[in-house]
Amino acid sequence: MLSECIHESNLKFVPDDIAMGSQLFFLAQSLVRNKKFEAALSRLTDCSRTHWADVRRNNYLLKFSVAKVLQCLDRHSEALQVFNEALDLCDHTSPHCYFRRAWSYKALGDYVAAGDDFETAKKLSPDDPNFAISYKKIGRCAYMQIEDDPDLVELFPPLLPVPGLGIEKSSSTNYA
Repeated sequence: MLSECIHESNLKFVPDDIAMGSQLFFLAQSLVRNKKFEAALSRLTDCSRTHWADVRRNNYLLKFSVAKVLQCLDRHSEALQVFNEALDLCDHTSPHCYFRRAWSYKALGDYVAAGDDFETAKKLSPDDPNFAISYKKIGRCAYMQIEDDPDLVELFPPLLPVPGLGIEKSSSTNYA
């Protein structure tokens, strides 16, 4: 269990600040899955203070995740601000980020901005059926969870090198 990894008695086994950030990020994701949004937000805040967040891709994932948690807490104005930061980090290429931001605009009654973001998401990923929404039916939804959101498809990296696996550190800058 990830929470045990960051327990005070086990911190001596965490190799560095980057590994700690990774653990905090993935712990937050498991807390979101269990609908423990305040706890997830706290872990994401802790994660933001580590060097894990210094990597642009990781910082994007962190901002995107924080914004999603803020949506779940009905803090849509704050979510919009953080989605904007995430979009800046991915050079405005993430359909997931536009799609999620649209739901916050909708929740705040800015239907024009919401429509623009829904359409931008669809344009950025025209073959993804998740982004084809019915404007007549979304009035009943606060937001939709997409199972391939970029923070959910990231692989959990090994915390220590594993001999024989040939796993190298990656500096990928591609955005989901």
